[in-house]
Amino acid sequence: MLYGIGAALGLAGALAADWETLDVSGGFIGFGALALLVLFILLIVWTRRITGNLLPFQPVLELGTGWAVGSWFVPIINYWFPLRIWNQAWRATTPTIAPPIGWQWKGLPVPVTHILAWVTFHIGVVLATVGVPSESDTSTASGYAGFIGGTLVTVSQVLLIMVVRNLTARQDAYARQYLPLVAPAVTPVGPIQRAGG
Repeated sequence: MLYGIGAALGLAGALAADWETLDVSGGFIGFGALALLVLFILLIVWTRRITGNLLPFQPVLELGTGWAVGSWFVPIINYWFPLRIWNQAWRATTPTIAPPIGWQWKGLPVPVTHILAWVTFHIGVVLATVGVPSESDTSTASGYAGFIGGTLVTVSQVLLIMVVRNLTARQDAYARQYLPLVAPAVTPVGPIQRAGG
């Protein structure tokens, strides 16, 4: 939302050549970048969870739970590994694949929303960063860059909500269908407590 406000102000400032509006636009983009830190933490936790959810169904994973967290912090590969992990989780919970999953998930299709959310986000962040005006910049190009970048980040966040909701629902449905087949009998961890003693 902050990126969306920054985008609208960036366009208005660029069209009117109004530097005060462009500065306010840059401020909203800056606050939006801070809000993204919270989003990243939530995404890391979620990515770890969707990977861990696969383990009872015995898939052979290219990227396990360690990579589900670590891939966000390793330079260069953090531009595509988290997306690969989301795609892996989507494919591995294909309803027609019964456990043990093994490698049966390889090569199955994924929704285009995964790729669109990822690509629009990265392009949007770069353009929005360019859209923060500087004292040495005397053109309104930063306003247009802020508009395009902020709009792309806002669109990517809507797509990301779809990715999280759809993948979570898919895993829930898969677990309801197959977990009774793979769940071992529940055994008590400690000594059995008898009533009254």
